[in-house]
Amino acid sequence: MPQVIPADPEAQMREEAATREEARKRELARAILAARETAAGRPLSPRLRTSLTQMLVSARGASLEAFASGGGLGDIEALARETSGPRVLGDSGADLIFTPVAPCRIINTTVAGGVISANTTRSFFVNGSTAGTFEAQGGTAGGCGIPDDATAVAMNFVAVGPAAPGDFRAFPWNATPTVPNASIINYANVPGLNIANGLAQPVCNAATTTCSFDLIVQADVSASHLVVDVVGYYRKLEKAQVKSFVVAARAGGGTTIGTTCTNHTSITVDAPVAGQVLVRANVAVSVVHTTGTSDWVTVSVGTTPTDCQSATQGGFSQFTWVDATVPSGSAYPITQILRLVSVSAGPSTFYINAFREAGSASQFFYNTGVDATFIPN
Repeated sequence: MPQVIPADPEAQMREEAATREEARKRELARAILAARETAAGRPLSPRLRTSLTQMLVSARGASLEAFASGGGLGDIEALARETSGPRVLGDSGADLIFTPVAPCRIINTTVAGGVISANTTRSFFVNGSTAGTFEAQGGTAGGCGIPDDATAVAMNFVAVGPAAPGDFRAFPWNATPTVPNASIINYANVPGLNIANGLAQPVCNAATTTCSFDLIVQADVSASHLVVDVVGYYRKLEKAQVKSFVVAARAGGGTTIGTTCTNHTSITVDAPVAGQVLVRANVAVSVVHTTGTSDWVTVSVGTTPTDCQSATQGGFSQFTWVDATVPSGSAYPITQILRLVSVSAGPSTFYINAFREAGSASQFFYNTGVDATFIPN
């Protein structure tokens, strides 16, 4: 008869506890998102709801319980980063991707709402498609296709019929906003002239706060109408959109290797998000060798033009050694150097460096190929 292996009761208990923990986290996430919708007075889209739920359930149970006990209206991204570290990719204030939309009117105070009085603010909707909200501010019914997880929007602001010289300031909606000390438009009462300015404007971030509106505009010094068209939006880069890629640089030619660390070629990788870069270089060192003398050259992959390691350190260096007994005129074959480096988002440059550790012969460095592979976290 076949042997029956009893189940591991401790493993089964751990699995059941993990299932209960997951269910509890999802229950808390639903309550938190419901509270945010109630406070904002507007629904969350399925996409944004899914994104926020994933961040919430990635948090530790105790941290999520405390977050929910505090009302659940705080910064969800900060909670996820604090408790989950590298499992959360970027945030909604950096590493954004742009999506264009057909030019669409989102605000027109000449149609609805009336002039913005001097030294007052007005709140506007930009994201989402909540019925009735955009028509009340002179915009296109149903909005302009800006999703509610967009955290910056490409907008063209127009000051129409200002009463006198003044300016508009714009900033993300917040119950207690911070007003920037910078204008988006300076205007004046010039017949027939409407002053316009296009820019990428941050809006309220539903992942970090409760957004009853998206944008606040303040008229300084004198009153003016406002017209705004949108042409695109920016939102967080999703991990599924980031792929590994290879940057290749092929080069040839020789340069003299001296007794100090010197750069001979480089390669730059522009990482869309934090990750790792594997640099691989195939190099050859030609040595004009003389019998009776040992020649020793070290080649390194460095993060600066003078980042070298000696042969005795190993790590990201390889060495070429020609023994004293080798006949004069010998050349050393191709060798490969590898280095894996953690990088932040943005450009990082890597250098192929070399120096002579021993010997007195003339030595030349030949670069036969360098490539770098980016791997997202």
